Amino acid sequence: MTLHSTITNWQRGKHEITALRERVFVYERHLPHQVEFDQHDSSAIHALIKTPDNTVVATGRIIDNREISRLAVARTHRNLAVYKALFSQLFAQAKQTGANDIVVACTLESVGYHECLGYQKLGNVYMEAGIPRQRMCCKTARFTLPDITQLH
Repeated sequence: MTLHSTITNWQRGKHEITALRERVFVYERHLPHQVEFDQHDSSAIHALIKTPDNTVVATGRIIDNREISRLAVARTHRNLAVYKALFSQLFAQAKQTGANDIVVACTLESVGYHECLGYQKLGNVYMEAGIPRQRMCCKTARFTLPDITQLH
């Protein structure tokens, strides 16, 4: 299946982004709506991955030109090709803006895994929607696809 990647902003992509993130995070993973949608959405750069019939199957955002977050992939499209397409688009955008490193926030269970990939802890553990998380940083020159199942 051929996928199409696009970059958008909140104003243009709000309806498509919201629909998928609500389905994945609010209804499927039971995260509070007010946590899922935050002040960063309006200033973030958003990626959309679409099928040939223009159905949005994945979305993610990059904030502050380097932090990749709010990665949502439709249940029917959770496969390596879609994850790679999403990260490729977001990573390319970060590099285009001159980012020297990429930041992701993962669950505590996956910190060791991400350290093995070359990520380093950034800051302290924090709580988001009752889930302890750790920001992890990786130099763009050494960027490796993180464990998407452990990110938000």
